[in-house]
Amino acid sequence: MASVAYGTVPFQEQIAFFRRKRGVLTESYLDVWEAQHDSSFMVAGANRDDLLADLREAIRKAIEDGGTLAEFRRDFDRIVNTYGWDYQGGRNWRSRVIYETNLRQSYNAGRWAQLQRLKKTRPWWRYRHSDAVQHPRPLHQAWDGMILHCDDPWWLTHFPANGWGCQCYVEALSDRDLKRLGKSGPDKAPPIDMQTVIVGTRSPGGPRPVQTPAGVDPGFGYAPGASVDDVPPRRGGPVTPPSLLAGIERNLQAALDKTTRLPPAAAAESAEQSLSRPRAPDALQAGFARWRKAAESDDTHAARFQVGALDPQLLSRLPSRSAPATAAIAVLSDVWRAGALAKLSARLANLPAALRDPRAVLFDTVTGNLRFVLPASRGRAVVVDVEIGTGEMSSNIVRAAANESLSDLSQALANGRLQMLQGDIAP
Repeated sequence: MASVAYGTVPFQEQIAFFRRKRGVLTESYLDVWEAQHDSSFMVAGANRDDLLADLREAIRKAIEDGGTLAEFRRDFDRIVNTYGWDYQGGRNWRSRVIYETNLRQSYNAGRWAQLQRLKKTRPWWRYRHSDAVQHPRPLHQAWDGMILHCDDPWWLTHFPANGWGCQCYVEALSDRDLKRLGKSGPDKAPPIDMQTVIVGTRSPGGPRPVQTPAGVDPGFGYAPGASVDDVPPRRGGPVTPPSLLAGIERNLQAALDKTTRLPPAAAAESAEQSLSRPRAPDALQAGFARWRKAAESDDTHAARFQVGALDPQLLSRLPSRSAPATAAIAVLSDVWRAGALAKLSARLANLPAALRDPRAVLFDTVTGNLRFVLPASRGRAVVVDVEIGTGEMSSNIVRAAANESLSDLSQALANGRLQMLQGDIAP
C-alpha cells in the first residue's frame, strides 16, 4: 500500500471520505489549508460553481472507477475547453497535481479511518518510506521503520502524505509483530520542530508566513481524515485519549511560543493556523486545566501558559498606536493567584475557548488594554483585561477580570472610554 493504486478498485473508506467533501471556490491554493481539505474540495483558481463541480465529478470518477491519469486528462481538457479556464502552470503538470493530490490524500484519509478501527488489535504504527519516489527526502528516509503508538501526537502532523509527490505510508502492527521485530516498546518520536515558511509568492493574495514541521511541505502538516474521523467513541470512554491531548497541547505551546518571535501579523496568521488544527482547542483547554491546578499550588514550573492569540482580523482593527509586539496571549501564575483572577477562577475555567470566541472585544482608550467580554447572563458578563505587549514583552498578558454590567459597558462605549473592535454587547 505504498502508493495510490491507480486503475485498481478503491476501498470504501476512501470513497466515503471524498463524498463528504463540499466544493469551495478559490483564487489560490492558500484559500483552503491543511485539515480544511478534509471537508472541502477545491482546485486553486477554480472560482465558478459549474467549473468546480465538473472538476469534482472528474476526480470522483477517477477515485470510484479507478480511472488513470490519461483518462482524467481527457476530462480535464474537455472541462478547460468548455469553460475557457485560464489556469496557472502547464497542462501536464497541472492535471497531474490535481489528479495525484486528490487521489493520494483521499487514499491516505481512507487508510487513517481503517487504522482507527484496528487500534485495539494493532496499536503500533510503523512509518514506511517508499523507494518508488525519484527524489527521496532525507528526513522521510530517516523516519522509515520508526514505530510509534497509534495515539502518539506525532502522527497528527506527520501522517503521510508529507509533501508533494510523497509516497510514504503507514503500517499497523500488533504486539506480536513488535516482539517479532525484537522490540519491547515503541521508538521515541522525533521532536516536532515547527518552522516558519513564506508561501504564496505568486498567489493573488501575496506571500504569507505559515508554520510547518521540519521535513513536511507547507500545507501537509496534518493527518488526512483525522478532523472528520467517524470512528465512534468507545462506550464510557473519551473520544481522544488524554495522553494524546497532552501531546498535542505540548506541541501547541511550543508553536505559540515560537510566534512570539514573529511580527504581529505573521504571528497572528501562524497562531491561527496552529489553533485551527484538529483537536487543538480541546488540547489547549485540557492543558489549561492542568496549568491552573499547578499554578494555584505555586508550582514554579507553571510560570506561564500560552492561552491563545489575537486573531488576524482583530489585530487589524487595533489603533495603530497600540500595535502589539506579537499576537500570543499568555497567563502568568503570579497574576492568576492574585486579586480578581483568583476570585473568578471558576468563571474563567474555559478561558482558552472564551478568548477564541468572545461575545465582544473592546479597546480601552485610557489603559490601552483589550477587554474580552465573555457570554453574559442577567445583564452582566465577565470581562477579561489583556495588556497589549509592546517593546520587550513577548506576549499579551491577561492582567485582570471583573464581573461587569453590560449597561456600564454601553455607557463607556457611548462616552468614548471604550471602542468596539469585534462583536456587540446589545441585550
